[in-house]
Amino acid sequence: MTDDEKKAAKDKAAEEAKKATDAIDAATTNDAVDKAKEAGTGEIAKVNPVAKEAAKKAIADELAKKEEAIDGRTDLTDAEKAKAKEDAQAKAKAATEAINAQPDNAETPEKAAEAQTAVNGAKDKGVADVKAVNPVAKEAAKKAIADELAKKEEAINGRTDLTDEEKAAAKKDAQDKAKEATDAINAQPDNAATPEEAEKAQTVVNGAKDKGVADVKAVNPVAKEAAKKAIADELAKKEEAIDGRTDLTDEEKAAAKKDAQDKAKEATDAINAQPSNAATPEEAEKAQTAVNGAKDKGVADVKAVDPAAAKKPEAKKAVEDALKAKVDAIDARTDLTDDEKKAAKAAAKEVADKAKEAIDAATTDAAVDTAKTAGTGEIAKVNPVAKEAAKKAIADELAKKEEAIDARTDLTDAEKAKAKEDAQAKAKEATDAINAQPDNAETPEKAEKSTNSSKWCKR
Repeated sequence: MTDDEKKAAKDKAAEEAKKATDAIDAATTNDAVDKAKEAGTGEIAKVNPVAKEAAKKAIADELAKKEEAIDGRTDLTDAEKAKAKEDAQAKAKAATEAINAQPDNAETPEKAAEAQTAVNGAKDKGVADVKAVNPVAKEAAKKAIADELAKKEEAINGRTDLTDEEKAAAKKDAQDKAKEATDAINAQPDNAATPEEAEKAQTVVNGAKDKGVADVKAVNPVAKEAAKKAIADELAKKEEAIDGRTDLTDEEKAAAKKDAQDKAKEATDAINAQPSNAATPEEAEKAQTAVNGAKDKGVADVKAVDPAAAKKPEAKKAVEDALKAKVDAIDARTDLTDDEKKAAKAAAKEVADKAKEAIDAATTDAAVDTAKTAGTGEIAKVNPVAKEAAKKAIADELAKKEEAIDARTDLTDAEKAKAKEDAQAKAKEATDAINAQPDNAETPEKAEKSTNSSKWCKR
């Protein structure tokens, strides 16, 4: 009995005992006391629990163990697993229902023993029935043979060097071998009563599968066209990839495609040197190995053609170097404000980006050189003129002057207004002179001259 069952039975007995005790306490005569005592001991005697939970747990545990074992089988299909688990679950359910059909308590020990015997029998049968679910994996084995046959038929149908009669004979041979193996698998049971019997049947199934797959694979005419097509396809793919490379010039593309074509021709010549048909399976296998090896090498060699772009990266690096030098020069300027530096660097980057776009768009070495020269030349023309600091100095001086004028108590409002107008006019004149200078000059010398002019206007 489980602890819960024990507790429930003891609680029931205790409840009956308390009822009897209460009745005895309430009795007023000896006769009433005797009756309460007899009733109480009678009810306590009727507490005869039947142990069912452990039995049901034994079945549930066996079912869980069986389901886990089935789920852990990698050779069973999902459908086979589901069917086997359903079978085990049905057997477990039948045994559990037989247990549940027995009472939880019997009025006499004899009836309790009878019910317990039925419970134990149902438990033993349920555990045994669940254990007897030992599925034999057949579907995956049959599918492996069917897949191998479909693969073989597809390979034979894809052959252009065989006549229709040769194709039909080869496919008939493969089909007969597949049927023989499938029939051997179907002859085995879907389920065995013991793990040992299941293992024996599974061994037969696996053996039939392995033999069937091997026999179908053994139908091996020499395939050459697919091998040559694989190389030709890889070459076409490689040529398309090379032509699509925007980082290569026409001269670099031509050299790379010539390299890929030479490698493809070498592999194709090696395949063509093998016979289209062989007199024996051994000769066919030997020839096929040579063909496959030449194909694999050819495909790998063509794939390995990966030309490194040289012309465009060198040109873009020259542009990037020029941009970096220009940015460093701008950052080193102490007379420029942060906004002026930001604007100048953005202008230089824009010129560099356009130059690199032109390089990417170029298709010849000469066009790349032209784009590079133009780009570095335009970057060199980014030479910002420092104006903002000069204008700020004037504005600050004006604000300071206006504050000083406003603070004068010896001036009338009219005199203050006239004095401020005079200061403002002078500030505007200087600011206009600064604004008249360009924001950028084509050379550092011109930029310096314009910057000096701005400083002069500030003074």
